[in-house]
Amino acid sequence: KSDHNTRPEVRAARVKGEGYAIERVSEEDNTTYFYSALSGDDGMVIRSAAPYTHTLVEFLAIDRTILFIMGGLTLVISIIGLLATPLTPLRMILFLPTSMPLIVALLL
Repeated sequence: KSDHNTRPEVRAARVKGEGYAIERVSEEDNTTYFYSALSGDDGMVIRSAAPYTHTLVEFLAIDRTILFIMGGLTLVISIIGLLATPLTPLRMILFLPTSMPLIVALLL
């Protein structure tokens, strides 16, 4: 077994309180891991490792379904808000075809 005190994440944890190593290959089993280390108040460092099986692009990709749901909800809430507000000049302009008789009545 090797001395983990020489690992970059452990050295960083001793200096800064925390350290990370992203996508580093293990010397022991030749597997790619994400390593993190935290230093406690007593100086003890706790180090953890998780297999790094996804590419960064896959991990950070936006789920298109969520994007469409959020866009649809924003549109629906905006329309409800617009319809729930009192009739203002801006709202008259937005609904010009349907509010034309009202605008003419207000001008007379």
